[in-house]
Formats: sequence, structure tokens, C-alpha cells
Amino acid sequence: MSEIKQVTDWIDAANQEKTIQNVVNYLSFLLSEVAEILQETNSHPLVKLSHSLEFASVDMRRGNYVHPLKTANFEKIMDGAIDSAWCAIGLAHMLGDAQGAFNEVVRSNYSKFEGGVCALDETGKVIKGPSYTEPDLAKFVKIGQD
Repeated sequence: MSEIKQVTDWIDAANQEKTIQNVVNYLSFLLSEVAEILQETNSHPLVKLSHSLEFASVDMRRGNYVHPLKTANFEKIMDGAIDSAWCAIGLAHMLGDAQGAFNEVVRSNYSKFEGGVCALDETGKVIKGPSYTEPDLAKFVKIGQD
């Protein structure tokens, strides 16, 4: 199964429909993940930027950007989304075993489900259930081990 299909199957299993609000939500999730990466740089300007991105992410999930997105150029947003995925995979590859790490994140994300069902918070984000286990990614990181 392709990696894209694994992600889209998970989203479908979480009953997240293709709506403008969910477009906004996934854009906010992307900002939040970039903020997480920047937090780990230990660079004051990048950490400061991460706080701004996280603030924007939360603001988006609260529905504050639904109206502007309704008139957005979705073809350009699709281009940016795929380019972002490409760059994220490239970053993971530079860090080590991207495929192994991806498979571990898939496993971890499915652990959020209880009996094949997941819960969503008020913004539509999947909530980590009691069976959730964080991904163990240390074995996939190869850079800095020389």
C-alpha cells in the first residue's frame, strides 16, 4: 500500500470529511508540526517563530480562517501541500530511515483508535485514546551517529 493511501485511509477511518474547515484544520496541523521541528533547533529566532506558528495553528482550528480559505486558489494550495510533503520526506531521509520512521508513525497514529474508532476534539482533531503509544523513532535516526 502506498504511503499516501495509508494516510488517506487513516483520515477516512477518523471520519474527517473533505470540508473547508478540515482544509483549515490540516493546514493548522502542518503549521503545528513545523513549529515542533523549530522548537528542537535551540535557535532563539526559530523557537520564537515556532511560537507564532503554534499560535496561528490554534487560531485556525478555532475557525478563524474558514472564510478566507473559501476563496483561496486550491490548485496552488495543493501544489504547496505536495511540495511540503516532498520536503518533509526529504528532511526525514536526511535524518535517517524515512520509510521505517513513517511506518512507526502509522502504527502510533492507529494506536489513537479504540476498537477501530477514534474520538475528535471540538476542532476536528483526533484525540489520543487510552491505548495511544508514541512513535519510537530513535532507531530510525542515523544522522549524528558517526
